[in-house]
Amino acid sequence: MLSQRFGFQEGNDVHKRMTFVRRENGPDVYLDTTTGKRCIRGGTTTRAKWQLIGRQLLAQLTTTVRPGLAFRDQEGPAGPTPVVQNRPLRNLAGEVMNKRNRRMVTALALLGTCVGPAHASGPPSASPEQIVGATYRVEPAYYVECHVPNAEVDKVLHAVAEAVKLEYGKYDQVAFIDAPGLEQFRPMAGSKAGDVASAGRAPTTIVSFSVPRDVVALKKALDAIHTVHSYEEPVVYIHEVWRTRHTGGDDSNQNKWWNRKDR
Repeated sequence: MLSQRFGFQEGNDVHKRMTFVRRENGPDVYLDTTTGKRCIRGGTTTRAKWQLIGRQLLAQLTTTVRPGLAFRDQEGPAGPTPVVQNRPLRNLAGEVMNKRNRRMVTALALLGTCVGPAHASGPPSASPEQIVGATYRVEPAYYVECHVPNAEVDKVLHAVAEAVKLEYGKYDQVAFIDAPGLEQFRPMAGSKAGDVASAGRAPTTIVSFSVPRDVVALKKALDAIHTVHSYEEPVVYIHEVWRTRHTGGDDSNQNKWWNRKDR
């Protein structure tokens, strides 16, 4: 039960060096005896997965490093009963591991919650906010898209700009108005229009804008949309995004409009 060959696909060199350690009614854990990496079935563990596995192993293992893993695998009237069973660990060839390797594998299992994250998690990923260019920086924002009837575009944009200014650096009222299209929908029972047999289409424009990643500012913008929009159920999408902000230093850039000779 505690040691067996893990069924990797033939041709994968990883299976040649794996010692598979299994706990009854628990996650399947195997150890790479070459790299010391601990994994579960399906791939390398994440930090959270390995911490969970380590806690479960520590709850089952005794603290004595013996030439085999000691598990609590019987339950008494009051719950799990410690029953020490020393069963030899075997390598993939079915041979009993030598004393040194058995102790190493057992120690790695016991210390999993301490050393596991260092092997499994890897370096933290960088945030886009850390990007700083010669003339710009990056900041978090909310990007809002709204389906607006063509005749109401100006009214909706004006309401949102009044609520949150729609500032983007040294400019305000910054938004994007897409080309007019058609929005399809079918009212169902309970809607103001009542149950309608087939879907209809209406001329619609997608209006989009961004605000700082501040829920107060976002709420003001959403309140403005829902106040002036004529639909019972305005279609509004909110995305967490990153946006660039100009920081200067490009006054002499010949590609900028103020320096172009064809103005």
